[in-house]
Amino acid sequence: MLGGVEKARADGEGSDEPGSTDAKGIQVFEDDDDRQYTVVVNDEEQYSIWPIGRDVPAGWREVGVTGVKADCLEHIKEVWTDMRPLSLRQRMGV
Repeated sequence: MLGGVEKARADGEGSDEPGSTDAKGIQVFEDDDDRQYTVVVNDEEQYSIWPIGRDVPAGWREVGVTGVKADCLEHIKEVWTDMRPLSLRQRMGV
């Protein structure tokens, strides 16, 4: 979910949203979109963003930060300082 391009299923849900559809029928949202996102995190403390108005995928939960993509990604940059999954950090005793 996180990165230069976010993808969402193009199965009719939200199909009127900006973005193009790739060869597999997945809607692709460009970096410069002005949509509103929510920051989400999973049990491994890995962060991502998800479009507001769509159900957050199973295994992810909202952290309470919303805004345009750039603002959400900036928040993630500030808080996600160790990219290792939580389970690995625990095994390493960190």
